[in-house]
Amino acid sequence: MTKGSAPISGTIAIAFGTLFVSAVVLALFDLLSWFTAANSLLTFALTVLTWRRFQASDLEYRRRMERLDQRLTGEQ
Repeated sequence: MTKGSAPISGTIAIAFGTLFVSAVVLALFDLLSWFTAANSLLTFALTVLTWRRFQASDLEYRRRMERLDQRLTGEQ
């Protein structure tokens, strides 16, 4: 059976989450602007949403490929 994989891993989302937390800490000490911290939050949110969408697409792809494999083995 063909196996798909989501092109974006959860590790990237975790990295952007860590970036957001560090940006907030730096903004608290006036070493970074709050705009940059907000921008990193937006980046983190978009990454998580995209990753979740890719997971859903990957699951749908795997189910379709399984049904196709079952139909092809049933016809032979």
